[in-house]
Amino acid sequence: MLPERNVHRCPFCNTAAAAVEYRGKRTAEERIREMEEDQKVIAAEIKMRQEETEAYAALQADLDGQQAIEAEIARLRQQEAYAASLAEEEEQIVIESDIRKRQEDEEHAARLSTVEEQRVIEAEFRKRLEDEVHAASLSNLEEQRAIEAAIKTQQEQEADAAALFIQVEQGEIEATIRQQEELLAYAASPSNQEEQGRIEAAIRAQQEQETYAAGLSNKEEQQEIEAAIRKQQEQEAVSASLLSVEEQGMVEAAAVIDQEQEAYAASLSNLEEQREIEAAIQMQQESEAYAFSLDELEEQEIIEADIALQQEEVASAAHLAEQVEPEETPASQPVASPSSPSPSTSSSLPSPSLLL
Repeated sequence: MLPERNVHRCPFCNTAAAAVEYRGKRTAEERIREMEEDQKVIAAEIKMRQEETEAYAALQADLDGQQAIEAEIARLRQQEAYAASLAEEEEQIVIESDIRKRQEDEEHAARLSTVEEQRVIEAEFRKRLEDEVHAASLSNLEEQRAIEAAIKTQQEQEADAAALFIQVEQGEIEATIRQQEELLAYAASPSNQEEQGRIEAAIRAQQEQETYAAGLSNKEEQQEIEAAIRKQQEQEAVSASLLSVEEQGMVEAAAVIDQEQEAYAASLSNLEEQREIEAAIQMQQESEAYAFSLDELEEQEIIEADIALQQEEVASAAHLAEQVEPEETPASQPVASPSSPSPSTSSSLPSPSLLL
């Protein structure tokens, strides 16, 4: 507290505790001190104004940087949308190429299955033809064996008949000889000489007739045997000719079938070669398209890498902006103009009346 004799109320203050002390005329030291304080105040004002100017410039730069960052973010978003559309188009192209390749594989498998089925049908046809040829040859062989057996049976029957006929003739001859002996014995008696002459004449006539009949029978048997042998030879020749004709027909049919099969195999080989050439051309086209898609994918990866790099730069700039924002003036407080002093500065300066 100041002494009451030197204390006077301040006519400019409404506070009773505020007082003014008058000490008389100021000394040189007080004036120097006051000038130093004024210089300090002026230096503080200059420094504060410089700081405000720098803060305003930094804020303006931040605003410009924020706008640039927003423009860059918009550009990056456009690039991302364009890259996404390119990626969708590339995925669509890859999906279409996969579908086309799957269809081509299915068609190739269907063609292979058709060729395999055709080969199976040809094998079955060839096997059936071989079975028919074998069955025909077996049937011809069986017919020939049956004809030979029939001829052998006929020959045996003819031989048995000839033997029976010879036995019958031999019995008849023996009976005739006995009858002649009896007649000769009867004719040996003197009373029957005339009868014996007649009997001898009858015997001679009978012998001549028997000789003539035996010659006729032997000639007929020989003719029958020759006819049977000729008939057998004709049957054998007919069967041999039939067998040769059938074999020749089967051989010709087999040769025609082989020629058709060779022509068909040649056409199949040409068709398979043409299909292989078409498949190779299509595979080459697909490989070229795949290489082109790979080049586009590499370009897209480069674009995505640039976008990621730009995003990282934007993120780093945003991070720097967030670090700078706490040092800036809050938005609720008014920003002091560099030309006008702030209220705190004006209130902190001493009043001239107080100094006086």
